[in-house]
This record gives sequence, C-alpha cells and structure tokens, in this order.
Amino acid sequence: MHASTVWGQEVRIVGSVPELGGWQPASGVALDLSGYPSWTGGVDLPAGTSFEYKYVKVDDSGAAVWESGANRTATVGTDGTLALTDTWR
Repeated sequence: MHASTVWGQEVRIVGSVPELGGWQPASGVALDLSGYPSWTGGVDLPAGTSFEYKYVKVDDSGAAVWESGANRTATVGTDGTLALTDTWR
C-alpha cells in the first residue's frame, strides 16, 4: 500500500472477514511503515477466500479517515497466496 500520512497516523487494512477486523478500524490489521511511504503487512486467509476491504488512516486518538471510493475486492489464490499493490485513494 502506498500512502502518505501525518505524524501519529498509521495505515490499517479492514474488511469483510474477521481476520481484517470486520470493518472496525480499531480491529483492522496495522501495516508496517518501515518502507514509508509504502506500508506493508500480511494476513493469513484460507485459499479461495473472497473478501472486500479498504484502507484506513488511524491517528493516536483512534480517529479514522477512510479512503474514498467503493470497497476493494480480492480473492486468495488456490495456492493460498495473494499480493496486493494498492495506492491510497
């Protein structure tokens, strides 16, 4: 995920499956900023899982800023892998 943030914000991925926090920003998967402005992370999902997701910027107070547009969709491959290379919108 490529996204610019301000000091104190982190980027999380949230979505329609429990492993992505069930659309709750506080429960979403926090991405690693070590390659800023590219954020990286991983989630274990079963092969063939289809899901909807979005990225959220969350600040120290818990306030969330959702990316714009429709929910994104993806499906984990039959080999159990999926790589997302998204840009904040």
